[in-house]
Amino acid sequence: MDPTNYPQLQELQQGMQHLQEQLQLLLQQKAELDHLTDALHELKKQGQKQDVLVPFGAGIYLKAEIKDSQTVLLNVGAGVTVEKDIDSTLVLIDRQAQELVTIEGSMQEELAHVRQQLQFLQMSGIQQKE
Repeated sequence: MDPTNYPQLQELQQGMQHLQEQLQLLLQQKAELDHLTDALHELKKQGQKQDVLVPFGAGIYLKAEIKDSQTVLLNVGAGVTVEKDIDSTLVLIDRQAQELVTIEGSMQEELAHVRQQLQFLQMSGIQQKE
């Protein structure tokens, strides 16, 4: 392989690794949104006054009672929360999930492009050896 291709090859490999890490984080966010959607649907079905376990940290939970299962508090940034009904919260979460799917598609395309570049460099290095 041509030694001048090594830096380019290493750069592409690092870029591919970074993309794969970002894609993994994106998939985790998507899974969290799916879990949240399921939980909100379940909350909506159950109706008023439910007993729940609230994670407090380090595997410790608190027993709590949900008094209002029709609204949630939504963090909109900068420490500001707004009260929303479950249906409009579900619409918002669905939009976020759709955005993640779009981003995932773009990242998959970029990853495929980087793989093609890597294969081309590797193949051209093998041909130069022969």
